[in-house]
Amino acid sequence: MQMYDTKPPEVKDALRRRRNDSLSLYLKHSLVCGVLSFIGVAVGIANIVVGVDDGPWHLTGGSLIPGIFSCICALLGYKLYQTGWAEQGDVDAGIKAKCFFIAHYVLNLLTTIISLAFVALSIVGIVWCSGEVQHYYVRINRVQYQKNVTCPEDRTAALVTGGLAAFDSFLIVVWCFLGTVFFCCYVRAFGFENRRRNNCC
Repeated sequence: MQMYDTKPPEVKDALRRRRNDSLSLYLKHSLVCGVLSFIGVAVGIANIVVGVDDGPWHLTGGSLIPGIFSCICALLGYKLYQTGWAEQGDVDAGIKAKCFFIAHYVLNLLTTIISLAFVALSIVGIVWCSGEVQHYYVRINRVQYQKNVTCPEDRTAALVTGGLAAFDSFLIVVWCFLGTVFFCCYVRAFGFENRRRNNCC
């Protein structure tokens, strides 16, 4: 992939129009990312609170980490939208727009991978918590306490928050993967030459 700077005027104009047309898609993508991020952080915190006393449930953190990364993707997409419109009269996308364009792609790709891992972790937690409950006993001051090693005491809350975490993380995977597709579709419009010349859109 290399930058181009010698194109016929009509080609540059077409690329500028295509770039400007993409900005509304980036804004919509960022808004949905923001909603998924808010839900992911809220559910992730609830997931941790439910499992913080006993059991391994809190180790996954639910959708907290995917939610945080999704928030960063939303911010980058919005900054790309703002910068793109600020420079819409330019034939070239501009350095700032190009930087936000690449950063948006990288963060969406990274978020997709991380969120996929947390989907798997949440499913493992659900399966673990749905199985037979195992206990161990601790004696403190001659009083024997029963501890749960497979699931928090509030099993229903753990399963609900775990299920919501897995579902939200999956939606983040799908949505951020779509963000990487945008890169493939608009890479030339933002001032980069695709040597393979086979845009996916």
